Amino acid sequence: MDIGAKIKSRRIELNLRLEDVARALGVANSTVSRWEVGNIKDMRRNHVITLARVLGVPIEFLMSDEDVQIEASVSDTLAAHFNGEKFTEEELMEIKHFIEFVKERKKEK
Repeated sequence: MDIGAKIKSRRIELNLRLEDVARALGVANSTVSRWEVGNIKDMRRNHVITLARVLGVPIEFLMSDEDVQIEASVSDTLAAHFNGEKFTEEELMEIKHFIEFVKERKKEK
């Protein structure tokens, strides 16, 4: 899988919009789109580093030609949605409880 496919796949897996990734990196939406389709082959080092952080993956995952399996922790996945902000265990439990609350409420509808 090439880097563009990895970016798009992981972005979708994390339910991130193209705009979310672009804003986190300080680039235009079209830049992220062009990365994903392979129209930009040479990304700046700082963009690769930030992109890996936003997507919650090691840099090696993006740069490797091999399909490396990744396992993101809940904290890393949430951090990707909140510009890299990490959460304490207590905060993660509160978030988990809120998610369960929303799921239950959704079932009731």
